[in-house]
Amino acid sequence: MAFVIGAAGALTTAGTSVATGAADTRGANAGVAWLTTTQMQPLSTFTDSVGGNTWTQVGVSPYGFGGSTFYLYCLTCRNMTGGVAQTGTAAVSGGTALLVLTMQYFSGRATSGSLIDGTPKTLLDTSYVQTHPSPGQTYTTAANGSDIAAAWSTQNNATETSFAGANGFSIGASEAGSSATHVTQVALYLNNAGAAVYTPGYTSAQYTKAGGIVL
Repeated sequence: MAFVIGAAGALTTAGTSVATGAADTRGANAGVAWLTTTQMQPLSTFTDSVGGNTWTQVGVSPYGFGGSTFYLYCLTCRNMTGGVAQTGTAAVSGGTALLVLTMQYFSGRATSGSLIDGTPKTLLDTSYVQTHPSPGQTYTTAANGSDIAAAWSTQNNATETSFAGANGFSIGASEAGSSATHVTQVALYLNNAGAAVYTPGYTSAQYTKAGGIVL
């Protein structure tokens, strides 16, 4: 019952689809996909290379921030079939956008009923900071043994490539997009969490303002 592996991919110029690198997900039975889009371009399709898996958006997805210029999407897959070199591919409609996609794969998760313990929520920095999210933003789990997943997206003043998990959370995948606009996404996880209140977070070398989703 834990994080297995992560994967990521990003566009360096605006386009309409993005794919992650390949990951050996044969030990996983659940997946979480995080997509950042710019220019308010909406997600049109999401698929994985194994096929036959059903990916569903969580209730707070998409989360629009940065004056709604950025969208952060979150999709989950329960009872997932993994593969030796699984990839994820997301496409948007309405025009081109800078896209960043990260994937997190977990083992030992529920194969029936709800995959999510608690209520997904959004988190947003109130200013440009190095510790994310801004103080006072928490997430509550309802059962023991849950894995918590979270991701943040940001547009930086400089290319952000240095991250560290905070408050017990580890980085599952991260990706910097275009070097011109510095679109970055970082995905985090906490294994086997007890029923409690948590502050999912990470630190960045640059001062940034980020929006995120936690579940």
